[in-house]
Amino acid sequence: MKFILRDDDINYHYSAEQLAKWYDGITDICPVSICIPAFIKGDFFKWVEIFESHTPYDENEWLKTGVPYKLGDNKELVKYIKGLIENGKATISMHGIHHRNEEMDMPPVANNFIRGAEFYTNNDYTSKLKEAKEYLENLFKVKICSFSPPQNMINLNGLRAIRNNHLSLCADLIRSPRMPKTMVEFYGLAGTIKILYYRFALGHQYPYIIHHKGIDLIGHCRLQPGNNYDEIINSFNYCYKKNGVFVLSTHSYGFDTQMADGSGTMKETLMRVLNVVKQYPNIEYTTLNDIFCK
Repeated sequence: MKFILRDDDINYHYSAEQLAKWYDGITDICPVSICIPAFIKGDFFKWVEIFESHTPYDENEWLKTGVPYKLGDNKELVKYIKGLIENGKATISMHGIHHRNEEMDMPPVANNFIRGAEFYTNNDYTSKLKEAKEYLENLFKVKICSFSPPQNMINLNGLRAIRNNHLSLCADLIRSPRMPKTMVEFYGLAGTIKILYYRFALGHQYPYIIHHKGIDLIGHCRLQPGNNYDEIINSFNYCYKKNGVFVLSTHSYGFDTQMADGSGTMKETLMRVLNVVKQYPNIEYTTLNDIFCK
């Protein structure tokens, strides 16, 4: 079975010291798929705090703060990540471009980051995504083959931009029989049938890679404060029995946050999960980029 740890949102505003603290003890067990918005817009941590504290915000102020920050301008962070890559402890994945959707004609998404998700869009981001991808590839001297969408939300316009850039996708698997045309466009007819069968007949997420229209797609399991440790372990156990691909997605900036189920902080819960996984034979610890790059 393949085990992948996906860490979203790493951007210019992180510090190397922060990331080293959060990754301490983790990268000795499992490499990290570091998912990066190359040109983050605005003061990321300010807006995360506003969102997660459910504080009302000024939309005009939010729009005015849409200044892009290039990851490469944080030289210490880049140096730290390069060291992880060189030592086989991380690879790079795309995580949008700016991590922001400023389309005022798109409705705000309830319980989501400020307004909407970048790749749930009316726009064609093919060229902008190409620019961001080439920027990160040149910055880290790597080939990037994988993409995780901001807020795990994506529509057909977003999907087309990803396909046009030959990136494979790790995201929530659409599991609604009320959206058959969308599902078939994402996963093909065979993939759609498999996803729905596993969801409704077996009660689990489809645990394998789906191949459709030139790219690969895989689902994931969340580790966020509102998730449940036992459910994560149950999902892992099922995937292990099926010899599938288990992607655990998280946000390292929240590692000091307490889990709602009382299992400890997010990092403590992650370490508990990793220590359970270590007890199983025949686990291949890998990354999104490694499974998707041909």
